Amino acid sequence: MPWESVASAFTPALAITPSGHGPRAPVNRLAPRFDGLVRESNGTVRLSLSGATGSAYALQSSTNLTQWNLVTNLTFATSILNLTNAPSAVTPQFYRVVAP
Repeated sequence: MPWESVASAFTPALAITPSGHGPRAPVNRLAPRFDGLVRESNGTVRLSLSGATGSAYALQSSTNLTQWNLVTNLTFATSILNLTNAPSAVTPQFYRVVAP
């Protein structure tokens, strides 16, 4: 059965595209998401993200939602990624994950 038929059976339909290894092999295109975000009393932020294994993204932070700064580049070695960030100031921080 073609992958296109399997993917379209899901609601919403899965986004499956052929990979370079085989024209019928699926590639996971699920977007990363934040599963947890905790600010400790000392200002350190613990982040938990999930995403497709092997996918690469950039974690960015902002204090005003207009100017974004690179925190780190990420590659999901597994589907779950835990990391910490120690902002330079104890001000509200916004985080986003974008394609590099």
